[in-house]
Amino acid sequence: MREADLVGAWSLIDFRIAFDDGRPPIEPYGAGATGWLLYAESGRMSAVISRAHREPLSVPRLEAAHRAPDAEKAAAFDGYLSYAGTWRLTGEEVVHDVTEALVPNIVGHAHRRRAALDDDVLTLSYRGGAKTYTLRWRRS
Repeated sequence: MREADLVGAWSLIDFRIAFDDGRPPIEPYGAGATGWLLYAESGRMSAVISRAHREPLSVPRLEAAHRAPDAEKAAAFDGYLSYAGTWRLTGEEVVHDVTEALVPNIVGHAHRRRAALDDDVLTLSYRGGAKTYTLRWRRS
């Protein structure tokens, strides 16, 4: 795989977590989750994943989101993930060096994902504890 093979926009097909103990896999953002993964030639990237059918906040505008009740903000946070930064291809891995994120704890970290490309489907996977996380994306 070459960097040029990844440049562009990718839409989420599915996101699954498989457990080493044999439990059935789960979809952490539910069935029908949506998302975008963008790789720019410049080396910048961004990723967004969203639970399908999220409830709107009770405030009328984006600029007022901070005024929403805490329970609404928590539900919105739990159903959404986003981060951005730079990317590079290293062997069979794509590395995301995170510079901005919804979850502040990952800023400054390198996220390594095993990358496999099959026609217009990009599969990114990684291990965490006794779990394997797999995200499949379709070129858009």
